[in-house]
Amino acid sequence: MSSVKTKIPLCEQFDTPEYVRDYTPVLKSECRSREWWIVEVGGLICGVLRLVGNETRYVIVRDGYRGQGVGASLIAYAKFRRRTSWGKTKKGNSEMRRLFEKEGFRRAPDRDEDDWMAFEWER
Repeated sequence: MSSVKTKIPLCEQFDTPEYVRDYTPVLKSECRSREWWIVEVGGLICGVLRLVGNETRYVIVRDGYRGQGVGASLIAYAKFRRRTSWGKTKKGNSEMRRLFEKEGFRRAPDRDEDDWMAFEWER
């Protein structure tokens, strides 16, 4: 897997033809590992979730699809797949913090690291 790109861009690169060309096959392939899930609308990736153990590692929603329930659906699926879950977000990411809280996650300051705030959930 050394030839596969391992970082998912979180900026305007997420919305370029190069991103779609380079990452769509990788994400679809990784989805088979049951760690990555994607939400597609008309063949366009509009949301990505990655679970690693009980950690909700990535929740990424494409601009233009935020506030439409894509992130909430991804978090709901993470909760469906696990009895407990936790995740981190940058301290300045108020959208993700609100999403975690709206979906029933509680602050877990013992898991905080540097500029990252941790949240946890259990059934």
